[in-house]
Formats: sequence, C-alpha cells, structure tokens
Amino acid sequence: MSDASMDQFGWKLLDFFKRLFVGMQPAEAEAEAGAEPVKGEERREKQDANAYLLQRAQDVHEGRLEVKALVLDLYEVPDFPQGDTITYLIKVLSAEESAKELLHLLINCEEDTSRTDVNERFKSAYVVSYIFTSVPVFHEKLTSNEKMLNILLDYFSASEDLSDPVTHYVMEILSTLLREHHDMIIEQLKERRSFTDSLMRHVAHASVADYLLQLVTVGGNTDPSSLPKDKVCQTYELLESSQMHNNILDRFLWSAEKSRVVESASQDGESCMLVLQGLYGHMMKMPPEYRFLDCVRAINPLEHPEKLLQVLDYGLEVLQDNPEPLSLALRLWIDLLVVVNVEKKSYFGGRPDISAKDSALDTEDVEEKLLPCCRRLKGLLSSVLEECRECSERGAKPPRFGCLRMRVVEFFVTCLKTGGKDLRQGLYDLNMHEILFDLMVAFPTNSILHNLVALALEVCVCPQRPSGIKAWLVDFCLPKKILEEWSVHGDKFFTDPLVPPYMSALVRMSLHLRKYLDNPVVQAKVELEDKIQCRFDDFCEEVLDRIERMRKPPRPVTQVRRSRTTDFNSIRANPANHFSPGVPQRAPPKNSNNTEDDGGNGGGNGGGNGNGDSTDDSISSVNNSNSNNNNNNSSNNSDDNRDNSSTNSGDDNNGSGNNTGQEPDNRKSSASQQGGGSSGRQRHVVVQTMS
Repeated sequence: MSDASMDQFGWKLLDFFKRLFVGMQPAEAEAEAGAEPVKGEERREKQDANAYLLQRAQDVHEGRLEVKALVLDLYEVPDFPQGDTITYLIKVLSAEESAKELLHLLINCEEDTSRTDVNERFKSAYVVSYIFTSVPVFHEKLTSNEKMLNILLDYFSASEDLSDPVTHYVMEILSTLLREHHDMIIEQLKERRSFTDSLMRHVAHASVADYLLQLVTVGGNTDPSSLPKDKVCQTYELLESSQMHNNILDRFLWSAEKSRVVESASQDGESCMLVLQGLYGHMMKMPPEYRFLDCVRAINPLEHPEKLLQVLDYGLEVLQDNPEPLSLALRLWIDLLVVVNVEKKSYFGGRPDISAKDSALDTEDVEEKLLPCCRRLKGLLSSVLEECRECSERGAKPPRFGCLRMRVVEFFVTCLKTGGKDLRQGLYDLNMHEILFDLMVAFPTNSILHNLVALALEVCVCPQRPSGIKAWLVDFCLPKKILEEWSVHGDKFFTDPLVPPYMSALVRMSLHLRKYLDNPVVQAKVELEDKIQCRFDDFCEEVLDRIERMRKPPRPVTQVRRSRTTDFNSIRANPANHFSPGVPQRAPPKNSNNTEDDGGNGGGNGGGNGNGDSTDDSISSVNNSNSNNNNNNSSNNSDDNRDNSSTNSGDDNNGSGNNTGQEPDNRKSSASQQGGGSSGRQRHVVVQTMS
C-alpha cells in the first residue's frame, strides 16, 4: 500500500472513531485524493481532532479506555491539540497511576517491525519521551516521586542487551532531568550507587555515553570557571562516592580484554575513552581553587595515577595475545599529557613565579612512575630495528611497522614534547632519539613516522632545552648522520620523483638545525668537527638554499607598457572583430602605406619633407598621453622606440630626414606637442577621431 493510500486510510479511520465515540456525522463532501483541503475544512478537522482527543481523555479518566490507546491516538492525530484539550490531557496523564503506566509503556515498548521509520516502529516510546521531555509537570513528577524515578532507572538493571531506540528515548528523559533539575537529580543519584554500575554495562550505547559525558562535565558545561563552586562539589562528590572514575577504567580494561571475544567490547572502549577525555579535560580547565577541593583531588589522575598505570601495565602483559589493550592505554595517556600541557601553557603564560604545584598541575610524580613503562615500551621499537637489520642482511622484505608501534612512537614524541626535565632526560638516557632516527631510516616510505621523528627533533632542539641540544647534536651528532644519509640518495633529490620520502624529513630537520645552529646560545654548547662543519655548510648552500628559493613565491611580473601598433589591413579584412557596434571608433586611413605628400609641412620644430603619411603621427599624438616633449626621439630614449626599431628604415633624429617606408604607430608627433605646423589632413583626422 502506498504512502498516499495509507494517509487516506488513516483519515478514514480517524473519522470512524469520531463517529463512534463523539457521535459526529461524516462530512457531506470529501475532497478527492490528492486535492488540497480548503481552510474551512482544515479548521473543521482541527476542531474535530481536539474534540476527539478530549473525549478519549475523559474515557481514560473514567476508566473506559487504557492509557496506551490514548498514546497511540496522540501519535496518529496530525495536528497538535490546542486550548482546553491540552490542559485536560496533561491533567489526566500526569496523575500518578497514568504517569507510571506511561513509564511502563516506555521501557516495555513493543516494536512494530512492519514499519521502517524508528518513531513508527516505537510509537508509544516516542510519544512518552516527548511528553516527559517537553512538559515541565512531568519533570517535577519524576524528581519528586521516588517510585516513578525507580521505574525509569531500573531499566538499566537488565543484564541483557537493551534496544537502541528505547534506550535513546529513556536517556533523553534523564538528560532533560539533569539539565533542568541538576541539583535534585544529583542528590537522587547519590542514593542509588548501583545506578552508575548499571550504566557501565551499557556504555556501548551512544546515548548512555553522552549522558555520562554530560554528568562528568557538570551538565555539559565547557567552561568550568563559570560554574558555582557548590555545583562542582556536588557533582564530584557523586563521582567519588559512586566510584564512577574507577568503574569507567574497569570497563575500559574489560573492553580491552574482551575486544576479540565480545562484539560490542570495542565500542565500550571507545565510549569509555570519550567519557574519560571529557572528565580529564573538564578537570584540568578548572580554576586552581576548584582543583584543590578534596572531592576533585580524590579522582585527579595526576595525584592518583595508579589506575591509569594499571591499565598500561595490563596492556603490556597481554601484548602477545592481544595488542588492543596497549593501544587504547597509550591513547588515554597521550590525551591526558596533551590536555595537561595545554592548560599549563595557558595558565603559566607570563607568570614564571607560579609553580605547577600551586595549580595542581604537577606531573613530576606521574612522570617518575611512567619511566619504567617507557623502558618496556622501548623494547617494541628496538626489536623491529633488529628485524630490519636481519632482513637487510638476508635480502628479505622488511617487516611491517604496524599501528601499535606507531602509537608507541606517538607516545614517546608526546612525552618529549610535554614532559618535564626528568622525563625527557630519562628518555635521552634510553637513547630514544637515536632509535627514532634509526626507525626513520629503516622505514623510508612511512611518512607518518617521518613527521613524528621530525617533530621530536623540533621540540627537543631549542635554546630553552639544553638537554635536547646535548643529546641530539653533541652525543648523537645529528648533522653527521644527516650528511651520511644524504650521500646515499641526495644526488637524485631534485631529479628523481621516486626518491625515498624520508629525504624530505631530512630536509625538514636540516632546516631546523641550521636555524638554531646560528643561535649564539646553541653555538656555545655545540662544537662540531671542522670537517663536519664545512660539509654541513656546503650542504646548506647547495641544497637548503636551493630548496628555500624554490619555496619562495614567484615575483609578480611587471608588465611594461608598450605602444600599440595597429594592423589596418587586418581591420579592413575583419572589421567586426575590431569595432563594437554603437561605440564611436576612429576610422583607419585609406592607405596605411601611402607615401604621397599631402602638401603640408612635415611638422615639428625642424623642417624636412614629410614623405610618410603623417596621419598615423597625428593619431598617436592624440592617444599617447605619455609622449616625449623632447624632439630628440632616438632609439635609446624609450622602450617603445627600441621595440619598434626593427620596423623603422631610418632614425628620426630631431624630426628631420626623409623616411622611407611606414613609420611606427608610436611615433611622437611634435606638431601635436607644440601645437603648430600640422597639415589640413591631420586636423581633419584628429577632429574625426575625437568625435
């Protein structure tokens, strides 16, 4: 059955209910199928729908009709009820028994599998969710009536999988309560510690993850500095008492462990990652006085990193069987270190008198406990280097680098960029900078790896970090390594398009080195051998200078204004290509090569016979606003004469001499400059042109 016939059937069914319950007569004349109803009919239909719903609500109130039937009627009615009908509907449905029945309809909604639209398949759940999220009376009923709230919260106590649409409708109601009645719902949740545990079992649902994110960010607030202190305390007391932070981390571990067994486990891990990112970001953006609250410090990962370290240790333990837990744990640590570093920069900018401990952003303890894990992670990169060397000796294909090793490299680069002095020195002692460079050479086509290694150099080698200068330039002697690698493929860099991509990373690193080797602070700490220094200087001049010239934008081309030469023969052949209709144009001379003497003087200060056609000179004198008033028009005075010197059969010196052949169009006419000595034909053409 088509959509149009279904709509027609629905209207007929509604008219049948009107006649059955309200006693209305059917319309005398019904509009044909597809015809637009007139305004009078629309008004009558709205009045009929309001009367019908009002009668149905009375039937529910008197016990002759179930609430479910009224809910379905509310879905089927095309127009929203108005006036007294709404008031009476709210009165009937907000009664305690009716409201409880509405909630039961929501959580036990039956799916209509014959429909394709989600709201069509779950009609009653859609209507109930709309009622409880739109009408304030129902908000108050839920927050004040403990039994009604329990019906809604117990929906998540089920151990089996929940329906996505129904879960979405339920979470819409809970999100509305959290947004409109934050304080009251937080107090209710404090008394139900098992509720957060139940939510963790269904965190794979996107609506549940969004609700948890809204909860840990104090109602979805992105600026904690604008929040009242008591509201922050209330939320974090709930997180502390319900052990929500530990529950999220436990679920995170469970998802990592079961990622290959349970189908939805990976989605659980992604959802937990989203919630933890929101929690840590919100916590680090708080004002310092908020971060020193006991309820906040109790779940601050910088003060209590044990659970996060446990996640990382677990990933390393099960690495041989499943690499997914370690990858997720590294992502979590990277996000935490980045957000802390961002807040440090924004808070300490221009305030050197304040230490990290004064703002609860101190990472020294965390970094000290993180170093043992770094030693174990180093083995993942060292082992692949050994495999590459063995494959190179055998002439075999090198191993794949893989996503997990890339995540490890990203973690080390993040530690070098955001970590403190002790953490960076610990990584230098592990020779991580040498391993990173060797990895770049061993995998010459992995551009993501190349960019990370170049970034590691850029964040370590700067005047503010002497330990990085010593490690990269003094101990490792990076310029020498770059020159050695360049000697292998460098001669093909500008000619061969298939040159290994890691050569571009070498160029990027060399440009950064040259920038800082010119710095006096760096020069005082780095003393390269004379031979290496000379070779590197030659490399800079021959390669880097050329690359910088290639990167510079091209100079804008300065257009030289040249005189316009006219081809009168072309004009006569195709006049439509040169003259626009309706625009006055000057007419070409009858014979552009005319050598006839028109009987006038040659014009100008000097005498002479004007054997050439002086009409061109007169036209040029009118149209050329940059004519030279000097009578000396030799070929080296202007670009125009130089460009047209090949068309002149003789030089025009001081306006005298016999000219044989056609004169150039840009010939300056001294007659027009001085105002005298012009012929009658010249004046005629000038007047004709000006007109």
